[in-house]
Amino acid sequence: MAMASSSSSSSFIFLIFVVSLTLSGFDTTSFSSVHGSNVQFTFTGFNNTNMHYFTFTPDATVQLQALQVTFDTGSRDLAIVNASGQVTYTTPLHLWDQKYNYTSSFNTSFLINMGPTQDNGTNISGGGMAFILSSNPAQDVPNSYGSGLGLIDPSSPSSSTNDSHFVAIEFDTFYDPGIDPYNANHVGIDVDTVKSVVTQDLDAYNITLNQNLVNMGTNTCVWIDYDGHAKAFDIYLANQGSDSKIRKPEVPVISKYHLKLDQILPENVYLGFSASTGTLKETHCVLDWHFNSTGFPPPRKTSLPKNR
Repeated sequence: MAMASSSSSSSFIFLIFVVSLTLSGFDTTSFSSVHGSNVQFTFTGFNNTNMHYFTFTPDATVQLQALQVTFDTGSRDLAIVNASGQVTYTTPLHLWDQKYNYTSSFNTSFLINMGPTQDNGTNISGGGMAFILSSNPAQDVPNSYGSGLGLIDPSSPSSSTNDSHFVAIEFDTFYDPGIDPYNANHVGIDVDTVKSVVTQDLDAYNITLNQNLVNMGTNTCVWIDYDGHAKAFDIYLANQGSDSKIRKPEVPVISKYHLKLDQILPENVYLGFSASTGTLKETHCVLDWHFNSTGFPPPRKTSLPKNR
């Protein structure tokens, strides 16, 4: 999990982000809709015109066309060390329904950027971020910096108090002994704790979440599919590089992992991201985000009596 970044965060990194986004053709087009119990939205960039779709913890924000899950800009250097944050989509997802005995299927894709900020020539960083399904909208969890990943207080055994529950897909850039089974570069699925129920070392797939490119970071494309019938996750990742049109890989890094979300989470859940840093500084940016849920039956129509 996280222990993250250090030192003076240069605003130069954000200039590079803006240039990169412009060259890649990103804009701030947004689309959001709810049809019955199904949710769909597309954000190809983020700014003040669409930030009302989201709930933020105090140090999370929208800046330079990205969701900044931890406060990564240069004017508040101290906020980047031992920081944590969450951002969630305002409208909850109707995940399952007891009446229909049905769990929704969904797919989501997003482009994230994690990278170090320069510290007297040091290009080492750490921390990590996660895609979350949570019983609560974005909340500021005390002491959730470092290995807490913005989700839990590491001194507590789990977040499962006061009816608070989450499932998170973590993208880890720092090795925490006792929590992480692999090196710093891995993906995992977390249930109410930051000790994953399943993990995958990404080195085997030539994927690097943080290439330690000072003031640039690494763009990583993520696709997450959940089959509500089979109750299983498929998770795909690919480093974007210079290709803004990168295709979804054929082989998932985590395949058909069975997880009964309807036995873990409430019927309505909030979608979003969490992140944290420790003593090493790291950026946690979401550059675009697409989500689509399907499968719930349409609302039943009341038929009018026939004329006799």
